[in-house]
Amino acid sequence: MSDVVAITIGDKQYSHFTSYSVSSGIYTAAGTFSITFPEKAAPEITTGKKCVITVDGATVLTGIVERREKRGSKQTAEMIVGGRDLMGLVVDYHIETFKTLRNKKLVDVAEYFLRQIDFIKSVNITYLDGADSLDIAQEYVQPVPGMKVFDLLSGIAAARGMHFYLRSNGSLVFGKPRGFGSETFFVWNTGENNCNYTEKGFVEDISQQYSRVTVTGQKQSDAFTGLKTINGKATVDDDEFPQFTKPLVVETQTAGETLSHQARMIIEQQRFDGWSLRYVLPGHSQKGNIWQPDTICAVDDYTIPYRGECLLYSRSFNMNKNSDGEAEKSTEIILGKMGLRV
Repeated sequence: MSDVVAITIGDKQYSHFTSYSVSSGIYTAAGTFSITFPEKAAPEITTGKKCVITVDGATVLTGIVERREKRGSKQTAEMIVGGRDLMGLVVDYHIETFKTLRNKKLVDVAEYFLRQIDFIKSVNITYLDGADSLDIAQEYVQPVPGMKVFDLLSGIAAARGMHFYLRSNGSLVFGKPRGFGSETFFVWNTGENNCNYTEKGFVEDISQQYSRVTVTGQKQSDAFTGLKTINGKATVDDDEFPQFTKPLVVETQTAGETLSHQARMIIEQQRFDGWSLRYVLPGHSQKGNIWQPDTICAVDDYTIPYRGECLLYSRSFNMNKNSDGEAEKSTEIILGKMGLRV
């Protein structure tokens, strides 16, 4: 693939940019972008306009211009525009009135609140890869004015063992990190100049991990004698944690059947926070596939050393022009442990 990047802001496509950075990830609330133009090439760009960035025709970010900056010297000047993807609107949007929803699944709650947000109204909202099996109706959803829509939806999703995030294609999804599947990407360094990356990094840090996660909560029910609560508890051990005990207890308000799913989700995030690989590779694609989060990458790197499958949790596309005016494109990826199977 040629890694042709197209940037459309408002109703105009721009080609005279000198650098860009486009980032998104499963655990990142909202992806970000920053684009640098010669000042004369982008005089009409203003905040509030929609920005769509594609690589070889595939959308990698849809966002809103939130910031403009001009800088330079006496002879030259440039404009930098940036912002977040559409999830940034969900992160910022505050609920304005009291509302009680009864017997609604997560996707129903999402439909109600997300359809009130400009630019989000027509976006697809889906469960990812069978995650709907984790969802159950919640008898009462009662957000208060001032609560953010993102916090409401991500909180309900977490109680069901799911994450709420925006995919590169612009769809809003509820899902869990992949625990199995076929590899889409490959990273290798087997010696003898057989290496496909330019930079690497490895982090292992168990300071924020726990050997055992217990989630306690209450199930809402009025099936018998009116509204009452039923206490519940679920405990999940992390079999990859070193052989000593370090428990975590979390209290949540959710239906009891999903407590173990939430405990597993906490372990998944802890594993990502505690073990990750970082690579920088040339270009934005590999063997016809554009790098994107929530895909599987096989790693064979004797210098770490590590050989096995990882999940791609985040990626950042970057481009800068060198002194000869040639565009140098690269992709930074963060890999972590695969998700747990339900």
